[in-house]
Amino acid sequence: MNAEPSPSAEDTYEAPAILVDDAVVFPEMEVSLTVHEPKSVAAAAQAFKEHNLVVLIPAPSVDGAVGSIGTLVLLRGASPDQGSASQPTWKGLWRVKVDGVVAKDPYVRVRFSRAEWVYDSPQERSEMMKAVFGQIDEFVEALPGLPQEIVSFLKEVDDPGKLADLCAYSPFFTRGERLDLLKTLDPEKRLEKVHVLFEKQLGNLKRLATAPMILECATCIDLADKAFEAGPTTGAKVAREFLDHVAREHPDELLGLIAERYGPSFMRRRALR
Repeated sequence: MNAEPSPSAEDTYEAPAILVDDAVVFPEMEVSLTVHEPKSVAAAAQAFKEHNLVVLIPAPSVDGAVGSIGTLVLLRGASPDQGSASQPTWKGLWRVKVDGVVAKDPYVRVRFSRAEWVYDSPQERSEMMKAVFGQIDEFVEALPGLPQEIVSFLKEVDDPGKLADLCAYSPFFTRGERLDLLKTLDPEKRLEKVHVLFEKQLGNLKRLATAPMILECATCIDLADKAFEAGPTTGAKVAREFLDHVAREHPDELLGLIAERYGPSFMRRRALR
């Protein structure tokens, strides 16, 4: 199956469910995730037997799952062998609301309904969309290594909810921030939250541009010299001291270095395939 399921008579559905506490998948995004927990592997295997559909619930346990917001995903790839880990490709389809737990063994199975906000696309982009596009331009200036194909793709989006979901895969966002965006059904409000988060990160990058640099810090220079002069074992210990100091005293610059070095790769991996 490579398409969305057809609406049922009552607009409710059933499917196997996988509970994850370390990942958030948004509609229209495609990622690779590995599941190891036996019930999760069993749920993936059952999904391949049915319609390749599974509900991904970002929660640590089934307790309290009813009423939560998750994502209906389409699994692509090989079905896992019994007892082995599963690493299919996950294609996000819908936001869903978990209406009930049908079974807990040998895998979790839930009843759910679609939770997307009905949105009529306006003739022109909203002011909030224009503001976020402006922020993307600022990121391009601050981080010139950002993949141009991703920037161009974002600039072509004409729906605020979809734009918010695509931006949610920024390496700057925490899991908690992504989870909040997943739970925010109103597309304009979701994009407003992205705008606030982007503004915070842009502020960090601007402060980084004026803050004392690591190369100007006497402690950093001293620890770096000791690490280079020492042997592999001792040097590694001093290097950890250096990293601890940088994380504590130069967090903004460290974030900028990570974003500059690894941000483009992270974004490519999270980009829509």
